[in-house]
Amino acid sequence: MNRKKVMKAAIKLDQRPEFILQETEVPEPQPDEALIKVKAAGLCGTDIAIRNNTFMGRHGPVQLPIIPGHEFCGEVVETGSKVRKVAVGERVVTSAIKGCGQCYACEIGIYNRCQDWIHVGIDSPGCFAEYVITSEDILFKVPDTIPDEEAAVLEPLTTAVRAIRTNRVQAGSFIVILGPGTFGLFILQSVLATGPSYVVMVGLSTDRDRLELAKSLGANEIIMSDEMDPVKRGKELTKGKGADLVVEATGRVEAVTQAIEMTGAGGLFLMGGSGFLGQPVSFEPWNVVRDEKRIKGLQGFTKPDYLLALDLYHQGKIEIKPLISHVFKLEEINQACDLVEQKKAFKVVIIP
Repeated sequence: MNRKKVMKAAIKLDQRPEFILQETEVPEPQPDEALIKVKAAGLCGTDIAIRNNTFMGRHGPVQLPIIPGHEFCGEVVETGSKVRKVAVGERVVTSAIKGCGQCYACEIGIYNRCQDWIHVGIDSPGCFAEYVITSEDILFKVPDTIPDEEAAVLEPLTTAVRAIRTNRVQAGSFIVILGPGTFGLFILQSVLATGPSYVVMVGLSTDRDRLELAKSLGANEIIMSDEMDPVKRGKELTKGKGADLVVEATGRVEAVTQAIEMTGAGGLFLMGGSGFLGQPVSFEPWNVVRDEKRIKGLQGFTKPDYLLALDLYHQGKIEIKPLISHVFKLEEINQACDLVEQKKAFKVVIIP
């Protein structure tokens, strides 16, 4: 390619709660990497937590300076000498997690379980820039049928689909989701594809618009947990049994405690929030033992998850467009973060 030497990027430079737009060098791909021109990027709660100095990653707090952002759709413009899985001109997205390549999880291709992973936008430069480099092993080709702005948020959608693909969710299940953000709304659509008997979405009164969107997407009931006790209501709806599946998508420790209490005997609790502000969780373990509740994490995705996500999208069972409320230029990224924090936006897409 006729390589540009510099690019614009939104950078978290220091402890100030803001991203700074400035020019930086265009990265050069290593032999197993591709250089990607970012066409559209999704703004994630993780990015906002990084901006606010509250994010806790696998390796601890984010090391600054860093270019955040891990949800994107882009075009491959250059490849390293050993790259064979993608080619120049192809549109791609990423699972964002590069494994160490040495551990058991990496040997079997489940990079999201690697203890020494490198996460795009957290441990390595991310996509809030004109260009980003990514290992070919975690790139996935995007069908022409999916527009750039929608493809930019395939990463959280596919992680949501992983919840149903890897956990054998049975038809007729009573399901509760805590957190009506983008991830929670994708989880909602994913679980609806399993034929549940009843699905409840839990949020706060400040989430009213997001909860109404959940209702329009198919939730049977919405609960504002600061106005109604979701644990008590869950017991009422199930005649004391509790939920078969509870999925937490908030990144808040208090939601984890509630979710464990809402999970019925023998039920599954999936913890999918990120960071949790670095805070520990408190819960009563004795009834988790007696009720044989199962607690499991939900993180990242693999190729089978991605293929299922594409199938559900093309079948019309999962929609992306209704969740995208705003599109901003990279120069407006701090304004975009403010809107999301104020809960005046659903999913925001950034165009470099």
